[in-house]
Amino acid sequence: MRLKIDTQLDYEFPQPADVLLAVEVAQMPDQILIEDKLVVGTATPLRAVSAHGGIGRQTWARGQGLLTVRYNAVVDVARSAPDLKRVAAAPLLGLPGRVIQYLWPSRYCGSREVEEFALKTFGGLEGGARAAAMAAWTRDNLSYVPGCSNDRTSAHDTFTQRKGICRD
Repeated sequence: MRLKIDTQLDYEFPQPADVLLAVEVAQMPDQILIEDKLVVGTATPLRAVSAHGGIGRQTWARGQGLLTVRYNAVVDVARSAPDLKRVAAAPLLGLPGRVIQYLWPSRYCGSREVEEFALKTFGGLEGGARAAAMAAWTRDNLSYVPGCSNDRTSAHDTFTQRKGICRD
């Protein structure tokens, strides 16, 4: 599947700040970058660095006042979606350390705020079947609406408003 990415991010910095941009496509065996272009509206030099685990790039920039970041890419993705319904639940004690951080609530996802709904709606399912049902519910009940949220929008806000963006 060929994907085209065209994004613009606008930031306002009241004070000069170093900014680590992580917006570039990760190149992997099943995700081939065809072309990309990153344009950052700053007078200072950019510095590209490898991303976590060596997958993708991150770019250091200097933000001062209005900082506009434009990123365009074309990428071929050649991976099939797994049949989640066939994936068994993993016991908590068997989880690798790198995934444990995703079990905790965060400033974006206060899981306690939606826990009752989640248990009522998905509590009878396990493993991949639960993940597949949650993905289907999200696809069927939330609208992707650019500009409807900001850096203070939480998962609960998105759940309540039934609209958000990828980060939400």
